[in-house]
Amino acid sequence: MVRKQDSGFRIQYLGVRSQESGVRIRAKAWRKFFLLTSGFWLLTSSLHAQSVNFPVANLNNVRYASAFPGATAGVKIANCIADLPASGGVCDARGLEGAQTIAADPFAGMALPAAPTLGSTAGGSLPQTQYFVEITYVGGPKGETGPSIETVETVPANQLLTVSCPNAPAASGATGCNVYAASVWGSESKQNASTVALSGTWTEPASGLVSGAARPTGKQGTLRLGAGQYNTSATINPPSGWNIECVYGGKAFGIPVDPEAGTTLFWTGAGNLPVIKIFNAHHVSIRGCTIDGNLTAGSTGILMDSTNAPPGHNIVIQDFNLYRLAVGVQVGTASLPDSAGYEVDKWQLFNGSIDSNMAGSEGIVINGANKAQDSKIQAVTLADVDTDIDLTGGGSYLDIEDCSFGSPVSSGHTDAINTIGAVTIIMK
Repeated sequence: MVRKQDSGFRIQYLGVRSQESGVRIRAKAWRKFFLLTSGFWLLTSSLHAQSVNFPVANLNNVRYASAFPGATAGVKIANCIADLPASGGVCDARGLEGAQTIAADPFAGMALPAAPTLGSTAGGSLPQTQYFVEITYVGGPKGETGPSIETVETVPANQLLTVSCPNAPAASGATGCNVYAASVWGSESKQNASTVALSGTWTEPASGLVSGAARPTGKQGTLRLGAGQYNTSATINPPSGWNIECVYGGKAFGIPVDPEAGTTLFWTGAGNLPVIKIFNAHHVSIRGCTIDGNLTAGSTGILMDSTNAPPGHNIVIQDFNLYRLAVGVQVGTASLPDSAGYEVDKWQLFNGSIDSNMAGSEGIVINGANKAQDSKIQAVTLADVDTDIDLTGGGSYLDIEDCSFGSPVSSGHTDAINTIGAVTIIMK
């Protein structure tokens, strides 16, 4: 029963008379529940009455970039990713509001190492053995990287395996390598007790391989960006197993305007560079992002390529807008010839728009026969682009569906799709 008094409301509990204590216990329990629930709703109402910001940095495997130190969004995001557990997780940057800056790659230090150089040296009395070897970089700001591609070496009897640690790019911050080896494919374990220096060599003990820690998969996860403009002057290089999730502004044309553009990466860097580069990476997705090239000469929105360390594959670019770029999306470059078998396959461009408004621009460029196998371009609209889809570099086994094309920027350009040199192209 609730009785009203001048000072407000008073809750009066009228107990249920019963000879059975069970009923009375349940009544008391209900009273406690009612009072606790009432208190909860009063607290909830007061929280909704005002905006409350909690300086939470992490929650399980989720990190919130706004709570990390750094003068720019790029630095905060880099620190956020570095703080994720070794198994990876989510870096949520949606709490960063207003105009933001990315002046350095937030994924720096996460690229996989090149394959090690294997050999052997006299020593021990082991029989001839086939070894399977991978290495990781250590000492960088994001922790131990994922493993290199697996390398195989057959070592003669009375010889010991040697593994050379390749140099790392200065930007990675790596200080050395861990060596993972086994005589059975896929079962590599850590062999070195201390870090192998860059350009240094690890030698197998005379007693043979040890049973160490299993090789890591590398830190994998999701970066979530909020709506707003990110003034970006450094190429973003997402590594294998990473997703970049933006706020999708919808398929639109013309100069992007916030907030309709959702998350916009606005290029303020040098010419002849990509805004996003997916290199030697697989299982990567870019969703909902808008990229504005700012009419920069030679600019590319998204570049995909590989030296098979590892090959690029299973890449999804979905719900995207690419504006004012010399090239919207490019797969493969002339500097990495097909003769080496370099692969970027099994990728998909889905539901996007490319609006260049630059003379000589190209929407989608496939540069190499081994750069589009089992891949698809679907529901992409191209406007104000001189050559919409250029397959003269030798694209093959590519599926193009439900795309539409507008007028070119420059007179004399009539090619919506240039297929000279392409092989086995499906168009619907």
